[in-house]
Amino acid sequence: MSNLDDFKNKNTVFTGTIGERVSVGTTAQRVDTTGAIRFNSNTNLLEYYTGTDWKPIDTPPSITSATLTAGGTGQVIDSGASGNISVTLTGTLFATGATVKWTANDGSQVSASSTTVNSSVEAVAVAPASSFANAKEPYDITITNPSGLSGLIEDYFNVDQSPVFNTAAGTLGNILNSNRSGYSLASAAATDADGDTITYSISAGSLPGGLSLNTSTAAITGTADAVGTTTTSTFTVSAATSDATVTREFSITVFAETITQLTSSGTGTFNVPTGLSSVELLIIGGGAGGGSNNSGTDGGAGGGAGGWVSVSSYPVTPGGSVPYQVGAGGAAAPMVSYGGDGTPSYFGPVTANGGGGGAHGPGGRNGNPGGSGGGAGGGGGGGGSGGSATQPGANPGIPNVTQYGNGGGSNNNSPPYTGGGGGGAGGGGSSGGGGSNGAGGSGRSSSITGSSITYAGGGGGGGAGPSTTNGANGGSGGGGHGGRAPSNSGTPAGSAGSSNRGSGGGGGAGQAPGWPMPPGAGGAGGSGIVIVKF
Repeated sequence: MSNLDDFKNKNTVFTGTIGERVSVGTTAQRVDTTGAIRFNSNTNLLEYYTGTDWKPIDTPPSITSATLTAGGTGQVIDSGASGNISVTLTGTLFATGATVKWTANDGSQVSASSTTVNSSVEAVAVAPASSFANAKEPYDITITNPSGLSGLIEDYFNVDQSPVFNTAAGTLGNILNSNRSGYSLASAAATDADGDTITYSISAGSLPGGLSLNTSTAAITGTADAVGTTTTSTFTVSAATSDATVTREFSITVFAETITQLTSSGTGTFNVPTGLSSVELLIIGGGAGGGSNNSGTDGGAGGGAGGWVSVSSYPVTPGGSVPYQVGAGGAAAPMVSYGGDGTPSYFGPVTANGGGGGAHGPGGRNGNPGGSGGGAGGGGGGGGSGGSATQPGANPGIPNVTQYGNGGGSNNNSPPYTGGGGGGAGGGGSSGGGGSNGAGGSGRSSSITGSSITYAGGGGGGGAGPSTTNGANGGSGGGGHGGRAPSNSGTPAGSAGSSNRGSGGGGGAGQAPGWPMPPGAGGAGGSGIVIVKF
C-alpha cells in the first residue's frame, strides 16, 4: 500500500496519543491542490487550499486596551505633536510579524510605520502624528497577525479634542459703579485635554468699556467705565488651539449708582439687592430743638445738630436685609423749657446720635450733650457751658467710618443775655451773652447724592432784652435762626432746623422792656436722614 492514491476502509480506527500527522513543508513547498491540508513550517500554522488561496487555520488575536505613550494622552491623539505617536496595545495571541493600523470614520487608514511585538500580550505601534485628523475621529485600531487573522477595537481614539470652557454660558458677574476696579468675575477660560496652547479673543459683541481680555489667560481686567444707567454687555469669547476653535457667549453687567434716600422719621428695613455686598452710607441724626426764654429778658440757646456719619464701604449680605431708623428732630421748647433732644439715626449698627437740646434762660443752665451739643441759656443767674459732642468716638469697630460733631456755645453771664449757639458737624456753636450773637455751628457738606449738600448745622441763639437784639444765625446746613427780641416787628420764636438735614432749631428770644411778654419758644430740630448708595 505504499503507492496508494486512495485510501478506503470502512471501519478504520485511529488510536494512540501521538496525534495524526499531516504533510509538513515550507511555504515554497506548497502544492496547490484544492482541499489540501498541510502544516506550514514557516508560519507554524495549519493551512488549507481553497482552490485559489492558502488559508491559515488559527485563533485570531484580541485587543483589550490601547494607550498612547507618546504624541497624546490616554486615547486622545495630538496631531500637532512633533514626530510620531506611540501606542502600547495589550491583549492576547499577538504574533511576531503582526502589523497595526488605524481606521478613520471615513474608511481611510493609517498604517503603523513600525510594530514591535514584545510578547503574546503586548505590542507597540508607531505612526506619524500628522497622519491623524480631528475631522476623521473616532479611529478604530486593528492588529493583524501574519496569519491574516486580526483583533479590533472600534471608535477608540479621538484626535485633538476641542477646548472646553470652564464656565457655563451666561453672566460672568456684576460690576458696581462705585467699585469699578475691585470686582470679581467668573473665569472665561477653557481647558484643552490635549495640553495645546489656547489663544483667546472676542469674536462678537464687546466687553464693557475700560475692560480687556488677556489673550493668553482669558482674564478680564481693567477699570470699567462709569455708566449712567445699568448696562449689560454681551460678548462671545473664542478659545482656539492649532487644531480646533470653540466659542461661548458671556455677559457682564455694570450697575449704575443707585442712591436711596430714607427720609421718613421712624424705623424700617432696607432690602439688599441680590449680588450686592457693600454700600456707601451717609447717616445724619435728628437735630435738637432750641431752648426758650425764661419769661423774662433772657434768650434761649440754639439746639445742637445731629451727628454726621459716613461709611465709604459697609458690608451687607446679598439678598439680606438691614434695619434702619431715620431720627426725628427734637421738639420745640415751650416757655421756660429746654429744647428736645434729637433722635438717633442708624443703619444696622452704624449710628448717628441725635443733637443735644438748647438750654433756656436764666443763666447757669448748660446745653445738653448730643451728636453736636446744645448751647447754654442766657441769663444773669450765672454762666453756662455748651453741651458736649458725643459723635466723635461713637461706632467703635466699624471700618471705613468718618464722623463729626461739635460742642455748643457757652454763656458768659453778661448782659444782654443772648443764648449760645448749638454745635454743628462742621464747627462748634458761638458763645452768647454780652450782646454777642451766639451763632450756630456750621454744617458739613457731602456729595453722596451727586450734588454737594450741607447737613447738620447748629441752631442760632435767641436775642435778649433789655435792648432789642436780633437772634443769631443758624449754622450752614439748615440751622434754625434765633428769635428776635420784639419791637414793633420781629419774630420772638426761634425757627425750626431744616428737615432731613439733622439741623438744630433756633433759641427763643427774651422780652424787650415796654413790650408784653412774647411767646419766645425755641424752634424744633430738623429730622435726620439715611442715604444708601450702591
